[in-house]
Parts: sequence; structure tokens; C-alpha cells
Amino acid sequence: RLMTQIQSFEPDETGFQDSMQALQQHKIMTGGVKNQSLFNDTYKKQIYAPRTYPTAGKTPTLEKLQEFRRRYLAIDNLIFSVVSSASVASVIKTIDANIQPGTRSVANDFVVDDLRLNSISAPVNIALEAGGKQSYLFWGYTRAVTAQDVAPLTVLSLMLRDQILFDVRETQGLAYRMDVGIEVHGDRALVYLNMGTRPENIDRLVPQMETLFSAAYLQNIDQKNLDRLVNKHLGRMSFQRLSSANQGYYAAHSLYFFNDVGYDSNLLKQLSAVTIADVQRVAGKYLRAENPWQIVVR
Repeated sequence: RLMTQIQSFEPDETGFQDSMQALQQHKIMTGGVKNQSLFNDTYKKQIYAPRTYPTAGKTPTLEKLQEFRRRYLAIDNLIFSVVSSASVASVIKTIDANIQPGTRSVANDFVVDDLRLNSISAPVNIALEAGGKQSYLFWGYTRAVTAQDVAPLTVLSLMLRDQILFDVRETQGLAYRMDVGIEVHGDRALVYLNMGTRPENIDRLVPQMETLFSAAYLQNIDQKNLDRLVNKHLGRMSFQRLSSANQGYYAAHSLYFFNDVGYDSNLLKQLSAVTIADVQRVAGKYLRAENPWQIVVR
């Protein structure tokens, strides 16, 4: 059934108009408040490189959509990720038996489109006025990252998030909502804080940034706390992979983005082996702000 749907699907005028109307309604409902939209647009354009396949721009026509469907939604572009008691040979046989004549000839090469981080050579300080009762702050910087540091950096991110959230939100009471940590995109890592707060809190928060993102800030973290955070994270990750559908998703995701079907499972194993010495090593290496972005919308 899936093979038939993929190979025979053809966008028509009715479906196209219905989808465009639903998309427009979604944009209206998720537009958000003026200052938050300005903040999100500003910081994302600063830290992320342009997408390979940008979503902004002119509204697609039905003809363009049909052309794209023929190039992109083709058998040779698909990853089949099957979790089943059936043998690999029988699954492959079933797939091959359902490939319709001519469908293999229209596939094109597509570049994997993932978020990529900008690299800057000087600090960026942007302050905008938008009105409203809430202000927003993004502070962060990027560093080149090596593959062997990804697992320790993930644990460092958990520890940093745990401590900063408690400090800024609970102890100081300076945040409504807050996202903080370390993201790895390809060969670069983004160390960041992203939050909304009352306008008067911005001036109290900004001077704290380099202190919060420093190795000294985490000097009191011990192995016991590391184990607690890692076990909690692994438990959540394992729960998300209990169903066969999710197992299939993570296998396909690993192959598409990392060209390694075992990337996800291997990373989880590496996380469980991270020690406090590993975290201290990457903290000293990556928790040194260079050319940070500071973006404030009041």
C-alpha cells in the first residue's frame, strides 16, 4: 500500500488549494506577538546559515509542485526502514516486487538539508525595540567541534542546562521561559541561552553571560550528579525508542543525516561511558566565549 501511494500520488488542483488554505490558517494562528516574531527572525538569521532548500519566498504553483514531486518523491530517493519479524531478504523482495515500471528513472540527487551554523570573526550586538510587556535575549557563540567530543559535549550540555536553569529561573527569578545548552550541527557546536523575561531583567542578565558559560561555573559538579543527569537523559531517549515505529525512524534518521544507520544507538552507548574527566576536558575546551552574539528585543 505504501509503495502504491508513493509511486501513484499526483498533486491535483483541489488538494493544492486545500493545502494552501490550511497553510495560511496555520501562519495566522502561529504568528505570535510582534516582539517575539521579530526576535525569532533576527537571531535565527544571525546564527544559522541559509538553508539549502529555503521555505521562504514565492508561493509555489501547482505545476512547480508536480515537477518537484516527480523529482523528489521517487523510489531511488527513499530510505525504507523496516522493523519486523520478517527476514531482510523477504522485505527486500516485497519492495522490489512493488516497484512500478519507469519509477526508477526520475530520481535526482539531493543534498542533505540540515541546520548549519554561521561562523563570525567579531562579536555581534543587536538591540531592537518592539514594545510589548516581554523582552527577549539570545546570547551564544560557536566553536569547531570534533567527532570524539560530541558525546561529552552532550553531557556537558545537560549539566550546564540543569545548573543555569536552576540559577536564573529558580534562584534569581529572572525568566519566564528559557532554553539553554549546547547544540552540535555538523562540525560546529553552538553554546547558547535563549529566553524571554521582563524588560527590566535584561540589564541584570547580560553581565552574567560569560560567567554562566565558563568552566569555573561547573567546578562543583561531581560524578554523582553527572550519573543522575545521564541516566535521566538515557531513560527518556530509551522510552522514545520503545516502539518499532520510532526504532525505524531513528535508524532512517541516522542513515540520512550521518550516513551511518547505527549512529543513534552508538551515541547512546557513548553517553553512558562519559566520565567527569571527559566533561571537564570539553568544558575547558568549549566554554570559552569567542565572538558571541548578543541579541536583545525589548
